Amino acid sequence: MHDLDDNALLREYVAQGSEEAFAALVSRHINQVYSVALRHTRNPHRAEEVTQSVFVLLAEKSSFLGKGVILAGWLYQTARLSALNSVRGEIRRARREQEAQMQIIVNESKPDVWPQIAPLLDAAISCLSETDREAVVLRFFYEKSMKEVGESLGKSENAATVRLHRALEKLRRYFMNHGVNSTTDIIAGVISSHCIQAAPATLASAVTVLAVAKGTASGGTILALAKGGGTNALTWLKTTTFAAILANGFLSQKIVATHFNFAGNPDYWMTQSQSALVWFLVGCGFPLFFVAIGYSVRFGSISQRTFNIPNRAYWLAPERMGATSAYVLHQYLWLAFYAAIFMLAQMLLQIQANHQSPPHLSTPLALGIGGCFLAAAAVRVGAMLLHFSRVPTAPKDHR
Repeated sequence: MHDLDDNALLREYVAQGSEEAFAALVSRHINQVYSVALRHTRNPHRAEEVTQSVFVLLAEKSSFLGKGVILAGWLYQTARLSALNSVRGEIRRARREQEAQMQIIVNESKPDVWPQIAPLLDAAISCLSETDREAVVLRFFYEKSMKEVGESLGKSENAATVRLHRALEKLRRYFMNHGVNSTTDIIAGVISSHCIQAAPATLASAVTVLAVAKGTASGGTILALAKGGGTNALTWLKTTTFAAILANGFLSQKIVATHFNFAGNPDYWMTQSQSALVWFLVGCGFPLFFVAIGYSVRFGSISQRTFNIPNRAYWLAPERMGATSAYVLHQYLWLAFYAAIFMLAQMLLQIQANHQSPPHLSTPLALGIGGCFLAAAAVRVGAMLLHFSRVPTAPKDHR
């Protein structure tokens, strides 16, 4: 059996499941594999574990190895990579233990901010998106593991972790805007420790009896509140939809992304009310800037000294001053229109970016909108320059 080469032994193991052939391969290569593992791990026990994992992997992958594979080289590379993974895993494990120890120290020394957070907590959570809110509730209110949170949200554990961290950052910003400065770690700790209070022991049975009786045991009062309150609220919302949208935009404390880097990822956040105010001011101010210039030319005092255009002597002559200023006003009103469309498109793009999870701006689309605005503005400015660069010639006298 030892006279066969590696490939022959491997083929015999694959074809017949020969333990003798596989044992011969192990005996032939175990010293080399163990040596590679020991050099990387510097720990005999872990080197043994790596060696075992390498030959287990060989047994699993044996049927997929090509006929021309050089087994010695394959085993060396697999041993090296497995040992490196083992070392990295040990480093990560040590780092997690260190972070856990540091968190214990932080938790022992952190200030009690719960009295400050408690009155704001539910309002802050209500400002989160639905999925972020569900992640916070599942994690802290029901003490679910991140794996369980991910399964409930239909996401991977890593995706759920990222979403929870983002939600905590939004909560931190909300609390900071209301005068409570803290860190996401402290916020997570105090919410986890204080947000759930045990209900009275007899309440569950009383609620069950009342619910089974559909509220009739209390003379219908609770049932009326449950039904009537929802109906009245729905009716009110239907009759005041537009007012509710405006109020939500200018009064909401929901945190939204308002600036994005070139990759389309958010790097600045505001409350929705702050964002709405900024968009209102800039969205109105930018177009009005062009309107103001146009009307200042049309109705202001202009002369060849103050208004620099080609062929000023001709176009700013007293008999042509009115027509020239009216033409300029017309062009600047078009620029104001382009500016209004540009600001509206950018606002809608930001709203669309915040509806994604996580928020993400389409950079090509944003650049395209900006490019269209600049191109349209350049056409208008070019038309004005071309208009003023031409001086009509007087008709010739053919007498």
